[in-house]
Amino acid sequence: MAGDLNEKLRGAYLRFGSRDLAGAERLCGEVLGAEPGNAGALHLMGLVRLAGGRAREAVSLLARAVEQSPFDAAAAENLGVAHLAAGEARAAEQALRRAIELGAAHASVFMRLGLALALQNRAA
Repeated sequence: MAGDLNEKLRGAYLRFGSRDLAGAERLCGEVLGAEPGNAGALHLMGLVRLAGGRAREAVSLLARAVEQSPFDAAAAENLGVAHLAAGEARAAEQALRRAIELGAAHASVFMRLGLALALQNRAA
């Protein structure tokens, strides 16, 4: 069963990569139906929802992914991105700072943190 779920999750990532959001969402849904706390499926479903313009749903899913996998820098960063898309600058700042604490050190995470601070009039 676990192997089947891993295959479905791999397939979902491939579909997401090829911009087949509906296919990725369907496969993530199948994984989450069998394993509701699957951090990878929650993370990817959050990205699918974010890519589909559903930022608040993405925040909810990504927050659950972070709860399931609290040391995942990518999940924390993507939660910050979803908060930014939802217009929640303070929450975005917190998530992005957490991602940096967890080792995210690429330029885009710092750019996004700067954006979150600027939206709060705290750019300096």
